[in-house]
Amino acid sequence: MNYNLCILKYAVLVLMCVTIFIFTTSKNTFARTNFHMERPRLGLEFLYNFNNEEQTGPDINFQSERHEFRERLSIESTGWIYHPALCEYVFDFRPEWGQRMEEINTEKGSKNAFLQGYYLKTTFLPYKPYSLALFGRRQNNPSLSSFSQVSDTDIDIYGANLNFSYPVLPTSLSYTHSEEEQTGFYNSQDKSDSWRLLSSHRKGNSNTQLNATYEERMHTTSGFTSDIDTLYSNISNTYELEERKIRFRSYLSQRLTDQNTLKTSAIGFNEDIDWEHRKNLSTDYNLLYSKNTSGDIFNETKNIGAGLSHRLYENLDTIVSGNITDKEFTGGSENSYIGDLKFDYVRPIPYGTLGANMGFNYRLRSSTFDEEFIPVIDEPHILTGIAFSFLDNKFIDIGSIKVTNIDRTRVYINNLDYEIDEINFFVRIRRLIGSGIADGEQVLVSYRYLSTTSSFDDSTFVQSYGFNLDLLSKLFLSYRYQHSKQKILSGIPPDEPQDDTVHTAEIELLWRFTDTIFSYENADRTAGNSIETWRVNEVLTFRPAPNLFFKMTGTLGHSEFKKGIEEIQDSYGFGFIIDWIPVTWGKLGLSGSHYALSGDSVKTEDTAITVNLEMSYSIWNGSLKYSYLLRKDDIDDVTRQINNIIFEIVKVNF
Repeated sequence: MNYNLCILKYAVLVLMCVTIFIFTTSKNTFARTNFHMERPRLGLEFLYNFNNEEQTGPDINFQSERHEFRERLSIESTGWIYHPALCEYVFDFRPEWGQRMEEINTEKGSKNAFLQGYYLKTTFLPYKPYSLALFGRRQNNPSLSSFSQVSDTDIDIYGANLNFSYPVLPTSLSYTHSEEEQTGFYNSQDKSDSWRLLSSHRKGNSNTQLNATYEERMHTTSGFTSDIDTLYSNISNTYELEERKIRFRSYLSQRLTDQNTLKTSAIGFNEDIDWEHRKNLSTDYNLLYSKNTSGDIFNETKNIGAGLSHRLYENLDTIVSGNITDKEFTGGSENSYIGDLKFDYVRPIPYGTLGANMGFNYRLRSSTFDEEFIPVIDEPHILTGIAFSFLDNKFIDIGSIKVTNIDRTRVYINNLDYEIDEINFFVRIRRLIGSGIADGEQVLVSYRYLSTTSSFDDSTFVQSYGFNLDLLSKLFLSYRYQHSKQKILSGIPPDEPQDDTVHTAEIELLWRFTDTIFSYENADRTAGNSIETWRVNEVLTFRPAPNLFFKMTGTLGHSEFKKGIEEIQDSYGFGFIIDWIPVTWGKLGLSGSHYALSGDSVKTEDTAITVNLEMSYSIWNGSLKYSYLLRKDDIDDVTRQINNIIFEIVKVNF
């Protein structure tokens, strides 16, 4: 009953908007003495989505079929109230209807939905040095990806923005309330209230920026609720002495986060000075302090450094730098003295450019460990697809692992957002399909690991040599050698002192319509992951006619993991893309790919095909897309097959 009343209420609202539209179609504006509205623009959208999925395996027998219809109406316009200098507005009414029919393992279900989507922004005193903007937005973002589980996200946002456009101190103060509810394969609710202050001051050669944000967020996923309060602020200043060519850059930041029973904080200060003594000679100086805490663990760093850069005859760059670092953390401390020397030589030669580089780094360190477990705070990792990413240390306490987003405003959940896998003494992490971690997102991982070393003093010497050659911008050759060796000066040495050697090489050939790349890496590490890998990538690009485009890709690779993770993996793949525009109002796209990875712990094959037809006529656009995915996992004996069709007709706002 409530659903029908809601439909009736919004139907009347839409009818009123359509009536306004009809009565103003013959005019450019609808105006009265104290009211003005531009002729409304009408948009329509219809979408049909069909999805069929099958998963089979020893413990899996899953079948689903989904039919989904979506209809959307858009009526937008702009105008003013009383006077253009008093109040301007922009509105867009977007009512949306949806019908879904599903059958999962012979169980049938249906769902009807209605969403009164809209966008509204009203600005008071838009031409004054002070203005107030009120805004609101409600929309639905369906997940209709061909190869992901279905989900819907309803978003409600409203807030205000107060602007002071004074030349001396422009300032903006804003408030935003946001509610997001995701339903379907991945269910979550997210509510937040945030306040933000932005201000700047520029005078002469000085420029100061202030940014302060306070946010209260509540996130619920599968019964787990996280209340996160975050206070973040930073202030930066840049000051230049033009006559002496000196630039001062100062940065101060602070962050406080209270998440359920866990409190974290961070403070950082950085001062940089760049001094250009002459055209080819410059120096830089830096001072840094930072402290991060997470519950009972902390990490504090103090650093001071200086460097010199010199260019000789526009060919040889020499960089000399030195740093003194003092670190204190839960369970120990570390003092380091670091010196660095680099040479970079570039010279034009007949038909190309020749480059060579050489670097030396020497570090003297004194380490003290009071506890067995050493904390790691906010270790960054990029999670792409379902590929694993190894954590940096061995002997990790699995129960101590915590994963957050880059802003630390969301805590991800193990076995729901990500998966952890142990291999010998190493730990690797990957995102799960349909989780709250977006593909390619950078996350922060905090944990503690068991230290296998005692207090000691050591020195590490790193040397690297490399060259690169560019011939006619067609042939590129590069090679780099790096060796680092650790020497224990006093104390109890670690089980495996560092003695690492890394060789990397790459050859690229660009010839007419081909691009061929061969890359090779051989890394022999005493305390880390040792690997020898090579890969060949080939790209063929054709454009036989202005309206026809071909692209074919192929890859072949081999990886051999050594020391700790002993495994051999082979991979190959190929793909193609075809775009054809036979007529001005139509475009046909065809793409496909097949990739395979095999090894002792993994053996997968992915095959995908996509056909896309796009059409347009006047203010109407249409598209028909078919996608097919076949994924096989021979280790787990699991097969997943998806067929997906999306048909869409859109009338642009006019």
